[in-house]
Amino acid sequence: MVLGSAVLEVGMRGRLDATNVVDAPAATAVTRIALDHDASLGDTLSEIAQERACIAKAGCPMVLGAMDGHARAEVRRVALARGANPVEHAEDTPWGSAERKTSLQGRHQQDNARTAADLCFHVARRLARLRQERVVDAVGQAEWPGRMENIRRYLQFPERVTMCEAYS
Repeated sequence: MVLGSAVLEVGMRGRLDATNVVDAPAATAVTRIALDHDASLGDTLSEIAQERACIAKAGCPMVLGAMDGHARAEVRRVALARGANPVEHAEDTPWGSAERKTSLQGRHQQDNARTAADLCFHVARRLARLRQERVVDAVGQAEWPGRMENIRRYLQFPERVTMCEAYS
């Protein structure tokens, strides 16, 4: 079987993640960095950022999602040292600044949608079949059952009931 293209999500790790077997990805991204994985990646945001940034590849754009300024600086430093081209803000591309509406709950999902749109912009430069309007439609139709989902409609409760599956 020949695989034309794929989206691979890095697990918790960067430097030791299995996705590092891909030599020349179209683009990479690092999203919000927090202390939730400190036992595996480090004890500080800086240490975690260093580990996560090791998905950077020479000559490859790396989109930096919403994150703490110190973590952003560390990711940028590692990306540059590895020869990647860090994209500082998702608004720096036409797709990152486009109107996006997502049904996913939480401000972080808006940040993730912005990062995803910018990532798609860079991927589209290599895959001509990827179009901005398709990305906007996909973001608007995205569903993630159990992740910050309003389940009131299923329970017949008068107040909002939000269910959140968490991975940590």
